[in-house]
Amino acid sequence: MNLQKSRHYVGVALIFLNFFLINCSEKGSGTSVNFLSLIGLFNEAKPNTSSTPPPYGNQPPGATPTNNGVPVSHSAALNLYETHELNPNILELFGIFYHNDPNFPELRQITDVSIVKFNDNLAQSGQEDWDFNQLILDSKMGNIIYSRGLKGMAYFSDTDLKNAKQIVALPNGVISILSGIDSILPCWKFNGNQIVKISTCNAVLNLSPKKIIAYGQNAILALDSTNRIHQVNLTDNTHEILNFRYQLNNIINISANENVVLVIYDNGYSVTAFLDTGSITESRFEEKASNHNLRISFNGDEASLTEKFRISEIVRNFEGRFFAYSPDFHKIISLDPFLKPTNGFWSFLPKLIPFMRIKNVNGLRMYPNSRLLYVFSSYSLDCFSEIDYESRADLLRYIPDPLQKVFEKVDSLKIEDLDPKQNIFKIPSIEQVIIAEKAKLL
Repeated sequence: MNLQKSRHYVGVALIFLNFFLINCSEKGSGTSVNFLSLIGLFNEAKPNTSSTPPPYGNQPPGATPTNNGVPVSHSAALNLYETHELNPNILELFGIFYHNDPNFPELRQITDVSIVKFNDNLAQSGQEDWDFNQLILDSKMGNIIYSRGLKGMAYFSDTDLKNAKQIVALPNGVISILSGIDSILPCWKFNGNQIVKISTCNAVLNLSPKKIIAYGQNAILALDSTNRIHQVNLTDNTHEILNFRYQLNNIINISANENVVLVIYDNGYSVTAFLDTGSITESRFEEKASNHNLRISFNGDEASLTEKFRISEIVRNFEGRFFAYSPDFHKIISLDPFLKPTNGFWSFLPKLIPFMRIKNVNGLRMYPNSRLLYVFSSYSLDCFSEIDYESRADLLRYIPDPLQKVFEKVDSLKIEDLDPKQNIFKIPSIEQVIIAEKAKLL
């Protein structure tokens, strides 16, 4: 095997908040990431090069196809390449190499994740145009753990974050939570350097939502317990009920990508994509795609879609394709721009320790100007890329010197002698290096 590539793959898999880069694939056949793929032994098939413009919705700024990290091709049948995984074990083991703080809090639970591209005036020093920020809410500890540009991570602690259900960060830096009593609190802000608490902050009144999502520069969408979707303006904390022109019964989730709003309803058996035209009339939301009979064939016969299923989460990339999670099958399922399943699906099977199997998906996140899909449960956050790292200049990230030494030790191992059930970073020779490098920072 190529030891240099192995070091690169294993290393970036552990660069949790510095994102992206391991050449691991879960193809449409439903194969899982196993020990060999984690160390880069698979030869991956490249996506095809057919292309088509987005069928509807705005293409976000900076998404013009180039050869410098932004996707240049479109494929109908998708592969997913796993880039990294964050879980409490990984954070505990390697976090100090990025934050250099022995008092950095543990990650007890991944309650919710927000992916946002802050406005240029809030960009971190050294942050590239294509880079974005990731915020993880740990409501057990009352912490937000967040990325800071390409090289670091930070945390913010506040007792008001305890028992919160969701976190939403907007491009202007405003951060809101859905509290444990279903109240929206837009009480924090990223100021370009760190998260701070807003001194005078009021909860959004007369609204008790069960779901909130980011929408535009200064608004969020909120789904209430009576099946209504509100647009909340955080400038004055006012909200209005949105009119989608027909009844959407038993809504279970909503998501948005730029000016496209996705609604999952009928207890998960139906999904519709609405284009926000910006009109102030009742025709503001235009239905662009819908599927009221979600079915898939796991034998690959698209002419015979036999398996009916529900979805609980869905996201849309800027080219108009979708990824959805089905709790019925415990799989990620790919859908085309018309919301028809493409028979591309990905399973969550056991992995090499300390990487953790996702047992119940709590959420999907995708920043519009990327092909990076974030899948998280309470104890694991996995990132997948729609194209492999060799096609993306933006996947190359900073690796601290202490980790370089750990990877060099990993390279010296004979792969055939390793037990896949053993934690590779608990092997005595490697663990000694980790302990020695940590000691230099304490």
